[in-house]
Amino acid sequence: MLEFINEASKIISDTELIKATVKRTSTPMELGGMKINLDAEGMEILIPKWASDKMMKDGLIEVKYIEELGIKDLRKTLWKESRETNLTKIDPQFYMKARATIKRLMDDIKRDPTPEKIQEERKYRDAFMDIVNCRMQKVLQLAITESIPQTISENMTIEERILLKEIKRMLTTWKDQVTRIGDET
Repeated sequence: MLEFINEASKIISDTELIKATVKRTSTPMELGGMKINLDAEGMEILIPKWASDKMMKDGLIEVKYIEELGIKDLRKTLWKESRETNLTKIDPQFYMKARATIKRLMDDIKRDPTPEKIQEERKYRDAFMDIVNCRMQKVLQLAITESIPQTISENMTIEERILLKEIKRMLTTWKDQVTRIGDET
C-alpha cells in the first residue's frame, strides 16, 4: 500500500487546475471530458496540469503560475506545525511541491555547484524533514485513537491518510495476534 503514495500524490497534482494564457488560437479541445476554448489570444483559461505540457510544447498556451514552496513557506509551516498538538492545515500537495523544489535545487547544484546553492538546498531539505517528522509523529498519535475528528482529518494530505490507514491496519493485526488465546481464529 505504501508504494502507491507517490503515485497518488502525482495523480492529485496532475489533476490540479492551473492558470494559462492562450498564445495561439485553435479550435476548442476536449480534455478528459472538459471542453477547453482557445478562441482568443491572451485569454486566461484553467486547464488540468497534466494537459499543460503538451499544449505548451504545441505553442498553444503559456502557463501563468506554477506554485513552488519556498524556504519561507517551509519555515512558516514548521513554526505553525511545531506549536500545535494537532495537524495544521497545509497545502494538499505540500509533499509533492516540496519534493519538486528539492529536485530543482539539486538540478541547479549539478549545473552550478556554488556553496550558496548547496547551503540553500541543505536548509530547505532540513526544514522539509523537520515538517515531515513533526507531522509523522502526529499521524502516529492519531493511529492509536479510536475516532479522528473531522477537522483533523481535513488537515491531512493524501499521503498522510494512506500512512494512517496502513498504520491502523498494522496495529489492528498486531493487536489481534497478541491477544489471541489458544486456538481462536
